[in-house]
Amino acid sequence: VISALLALIIDQVIRRVLLKAVARTESDLDDKIIDLTHRPIFFTVLALGVEFALDPLLEPYYAEGALLTHTNIIETLIVLAWALLAVRIVETVLSHAAHRPGGAGILQEGTVPLFTNITKLVVLGGVLYFMIGVWELDQLGWEPNFRKEYNALIIFVIFLAAALISDYVVRRILSQMADHTRSEVDDRILQLIHKPIFLTIILIGFNQALNQVLVRADGTPGEIHTNIIKTLVVAVWVFLAVRILSLILESLSKVETSFKLIQPATLPIFNIGMKVVVVGTATYFVMIAWGIDPAGWVASAGIVGITLGFAARDTIANLFAGIFILADAPYKIGDYIVLDTGDRGKVTKIGIRSTRILTRDDVEITIPNAVIADAKIVNQSGGPWVKFRIRLAVGVAYGSDIDVVEETLLNVANSDDEVCASPAARVRFREFGDSSLDFELLCWVEDPELRGRVTHRLLGNVYKAFAANDIEIPFPQRDLHFRSQLHLHGTDKDVPRLPPRPGDEEDEENTDQKG
Repeated sequence: VISALLALIIDQVIRRVLLKAVARTESDLDDKIIDLTHRPIFFTVLALGVEFALDPLLEPYYAEGALLTHTNIIETLIVLAWALLAVRIVETVLSHAAHRPGGAGILQEGTVPLFTNITKLVVLGGVLYFMIGVWELDQLGWEPNFRKEYNALIIFVIFLAAALISDYVVRRILSQMADHTRSEVDDRILQLIHKPIFLTIILIGFNQALNQVLVRADGTPGEIHTNIIKTLVVAVWVFLAVRILSLILESLSKVETSFKLIQPATLPIFNIGMKVVVVGTATYFVMIAWGIDPAGWVASAGIVGITLGFAARDTIANLFAGIFILADAPYKIGDYIVLDTGDRGKVTKIGIRSTRILTRDDVEITIPNAVIADAKIVNQSGGPWVKFRIRLAVGVAYGSDIDVVEETLLNVANSDDEVCASPAARVRFREFGDSSLDFELLCWVEDPELRGRVTHRLLGNVYKAFAANDIEIPFPQRDLHFRSQLHLHGTDKDVPRLPPRPGDEEDEENTDQKG
């Protein structure tokens, strides 16, 4: 009862007297600190009173050397209350200093969480230190090694603080520097790298702390925990390396002028190859960490690789041919190509093993990359643009007005909606044919896919226009002369003629006169 009354009196003094006194000051920091302090003081006075009241009641029932006593529990609660108060006061002071005009040196609004976390770690170390004394853990045999555990705790706290500082440097300072660059790659790399750096420092500190505790009989630190931590560190950086290299490859694939080998279509290949290299390197370092000689494993992998190379020779040939096709880009998806076999179609897929084209008959043809890499390919969609030129050979009769013919052909081409205005259609007089004057109409369409439909329409319109303008389209004519006898080559003997039919003599005579 006395301690409860004392606690109430102290609480009222702090809340009434001291708060009124500090309310006259310009800063509100002291108001906040007093407002935080009165509750732990009230709790401490009341808890000590409870402890003193329970001492004569419970101490006779404790066994000698007992650890779980009311004294230990109450003192633990008091330590935790003041530890929480210390953290809250430091947070308040740091926040107040950071919000002052101009800040307070390195104490800025962004650095408050960093220093708050460091404070929490220091307070945690102090709490653990006091708990060891409060609970009298030397009775468990910790007294001879107490210095080692304490050193281990200090080492871990130091490395944890270093990890927090490095995390702040990467996330705040370096990120601000990267914001001034044009590229977003460095910003994304910094976002990826700060966590592995933090975890690596934590794991190293944990290993150093364990070296203080887990020692052999000869005083040397154990190796198992070190090997495990090394493996964890390698795993952390393997995941980081894969993500960073994937990001770099993705960025390089967008630079069309400098890195033609790395394209969006080739990204899966490079990603797989990169992962194989990274995992292989990580495996090598893990073997070294555990004291395993990797030479034998490397030799075995070489033998396995040679065996697989002979067994999958055609597949590997198609694989490398696919890589070179994607890198050299003789064609791309959507292009119309003509193979040396005469097959023509639209490229629908460029895979690692094969290329697929879709013909105008909606028939899909799959060609192994090793075959298509050695074949002659005509890319009708290649060149400076995708446009395709149509050539229409037209013959007119001798005596036709060639100016009218040229004008008619140009009118037919220019009146078609799917014929490009640029480049403009043109007509060429090619040669004097056996039966006609040979012209050629040249015009462009937007895509090779339109060739058949536009050709069909132009031919029909040319025919109608020629008919409307009385332009004759000739066709080849031949005069056949029949002789009465045929002579065999190399002999003077005549070939006997069949007896004439009635009326044949008259037809033959008329034919000779016409001839």
